[in-house]
Amino acid sequence: MANLMKNMQSMFKNIKKENPYSKRTVQIVGSCSEDINPEINKFAHEVVQHLTKGLLENGSTILSTVGSDPVGKNGLSLIYDWDILNTTYAYVKSSSFSVKCRNLLKIVSSGKSESKIPEKEKELWNGLIHDEIISIYRIPAGRGWNAGAHQRQEQEKLSDALIVIGGGEGAEHLCLLYRKHGKPVIPLNIPLGSSYGDGISNEKSAGAVLYNEAVDNPKKFIVSADQNTTTKLVNLNYKNWQNDPKGYANSIIKFLEQYITPQVFYVRLMNDNHEDYSVVESFFREVVDYVVEEKKYKIKDMISSGGQEAFLNLEIFKEISNSAIIIADSTGLRPNCFIETGFAFGLKKKVILTAKRGTAIPFDVDAIDCHFWDPDSKLTISEKREAFANFWDNNMNKPPLVPKIEV
Repeated sequence: MANLMKNMQSMFKNIKKENPYSKRTVQIVGSCSEDINPEINKFAHEVVQHLTKGLLENGSTILSTVGSDPVGKNGLSLIYDWDILNTTYAYVKSSSFSVKCRNLLKIVSSGKSESKIPEKEKELWNGLIHDEIISIYRIPAGRGWNAGAHQRQEQEKLSDALIVIGGGEGAEHLCLLYRKHGKPVIPLNIPLGSSYGDGISNEKSAGAVLYNEAVDNPKKFIVSADQNTTTKLVNLNYKNWQNDPKGYANSIIKFLEQYITPQVFYVRLMNDNHEDYSVVESFFREVVDYVVEEKKYKIKDMISSGGQEAFLNLEIFKEISNSAIIIADSTGLRPNCFIETGFAFGLKKKVILTAKRGTAIPFDVDAIDCHFWDPDSKLTISEKREAFANFWDNNMNKPPLVPKIEV
């Protein structure tokens, strides 16, 4: 560990303070086969170290896990979690980094996984805890056969984007969870296999197979994919970078900068003949748009951006599925808005409810908080934005309306 610390400290000399996607959390997941070419595994370890450094420099939080450190026949670790932890600790302890930093890592763990921490890493683990560099999210004990799946579900909730390096069935499951909630997934085609020899391709790894799928159909992995996404994914082909792990990591981060922005979808009155249309439009343009953009989310509003489907209802449900947050305004009491809001709740999306003051919402607002806005209020635009931003902050991390069934 001492040698790694020394090497890492030499890397951190010009640390940036600003970044284009601050306050975002990125998960790096993967593993490799015991029989993999040691040079390929060494390359993957270096890529993860440079990715960790670059993401931290740009202000991102990284999500990882903790546990054992299985070693292959060549003496190299088969997983990359400890690269993340060691690199982060070196980042904080670097002589060029003077500001005390907390909660750079989110660690989803359990008592069982923490009991498997290798002796050689216990000093690091204790240091991360003592210096408050990590936030630990504990999975309850007694999960048994479904512990891994439950842990991955918790990981996805805490993160905004996923990078897949190697891996097997666990990485595939995580990819499915992120895609289900409209979060970007970047699979890499480094031919690593997986530490358990499982998944859709034992030889190529989940990351490699999923990479090919992403090149063929980028929209499945990145909701905001555009006409340039396939070209940029092709540029991330491992063969283009196999002698340059640092350059590869930097290219991945540049790609992530463009596509990490989660989407917010507006459910709202769209009939411009309705008497409340003008005040709803003013509320969204003057208040909601500003707050969403300040929080660095992408806006999807069918009023201004339209859609690609022949039927608007189909497009709306598709965009709700692909969005991280739904802002649902009940002004006008339109049945379609209630159907769309219920659909979002059913998908366990984060839903923020709003309505013009005086709207008789036909459900219990004591159970579901609603931000009532007043078009005739004497508050300034700035004060209205602050009120909505505060409501957002107070309600964003509430649990789903319908709790999951524990098994």
